[in-house]
Amino acid sequence: MPAARTLPGAVLPRASNPVHPSFIVQVDGLLHAVFRLRLERDVCGTSVSSYCPKFGAGLSAASTFCGLFLPWPSPLSAIITAVKAERGYGVFAGPTPSVHAVGGHILLEFSFPSYSGDAWRAVLVSFAFRGKVRRKRPETFFSLSLICPSPEAVGLLPFCPGRASPAVPAKVPSSDSSPTAEALPVFTGTFPIPTPTTGWSQAIMRQCSAYFPCEILSHLALAAASPNGAPSGFCGDRSKRVLSSNMPLSAAKQPQIRAHLV
Repeated sequence: MPAARTLPGAVLPRASNPVHPSFIVQVDGLLHAVFRLRLERDVCGTSVSSYCPKFGAGLSAASTFCGLFLPWPSPLSAIITAVKAERGYGVFAGPTPSVHAVGGHILLEFSFPSYSGDAWRAVLVSFAFRGKVRRKRPETFFSLSLICPSPEAVGLLPFCPGRASPAVPAKVPSSDSSPTAEALPVFTGTFPIPTPTTGWSQAIMRQCSAYFPCEILSHLALAAASPNGAPSGFCGDRSKRVLSSNMPLSAAKQPQIRAHLV
């Protein structure tokens, strides 16, 4: 934490918005998808021009929130220096040449046009310690298009319209889905079905159940110790195994369960 805050002196309020709000809410949604971050404050916004519910430099250092830094028409250089001094992180937006002045700290990049048609960039930059911003997905660049209708500002929930990931190559049809491919051979054989096994001793269970006063429970215990298990009215395929999170512990607990029941 710096001894004195440097960010407020570098912030000049933005009089108007140079880009459509659709691009900013898409940036917010993709930040959440790739880094689990949200745009918490429009640092250069005002009550009229803010893209976020909170605006202005605030009282907290830039390292305590993920901010949107869009000081149009002022240059980005001053605010980049101030955020770097406070070890902050957030999204810097502006014309493409000015955004590239951020250097090698770019984690995620967005491309979109402004109202005037100029090419703009928005980049996620972190000057914080290593590990402050953790990536959840491999994407590093998104080209955004105008979406109407869209939210007018960043809302409570992220705006994440469906899109194809740029990190995934173009889908190539497989040989069995191509219209000119030959039909694949159909398997007509049979698969061997393993016989179910049980860890219970039927001899011990039969001996103990002979002295049990309830005949119904005695038969149920014998059926449970058999390879096929107790009758439950299930009409499915008993050869299908069902995985459970506690299965690795069942073998170790069998002696304890047997001692408790027998």
